Amino acid sequence: MAYRTHPNVTSKRIQELEEELKRLCEESLRLDQEAFHYVEDIVRKLGNKPVVRNAKIRQHPNYKEYESLRFFEPNPWFWEIKPDDDPKVKAMKDTLRNHFIWDCMLTPEERAEFERLLARSEHLDRRIEEIQYILHEGMTEEQAKRQVEDDEAEESEDHGGVLFA
Repeated sequence: MAYRTHPNVTSKRIQELEEELKRLCEESLRLDQEAFHYVEDIVRKLGNKPVVRNAKIRQHPNYKEYESLRFFEPNPWFWEIKPDDDPKVKAMKDTLRNHFIWDCMLTPEERAEFERLLARSEHLDRRIEEIQYILHEGMTEEQAKRQVEDDEAEESEDHGGVLFA
């Protein structure tokens, strides 16, 4: 790959960073997939049926909206995504299905376990970002580390960003 040249990044160091980046991306992906497989296994164990298992769903801030979307009917309209559904309908059904799984189907303990599994890759993701700043912006290790810290601080101030626009 072509990167900006920087006096602190030699061609040998670029090669080392590229190899580290590849290894870290593969490991991060493996850990993330493991976390999502955990959720998929729960859905599969429930027979791929929409089952409300979160005892605290009535306290959820979207509970009224979920009621109006008929989340709590025996077979919610969005659960089965058909091949002949319009692409926009498929996307909407998929989104609602994911909301159902995360907010209604998973118990708080299962959700916490998913978050714990997902958190195992956070340090890898941080290092991946640092390497990308070094390779693409020509930053030193220290500058890249500071930039990633600044980015994380900015993200926490933004409270996660916008889901739909």
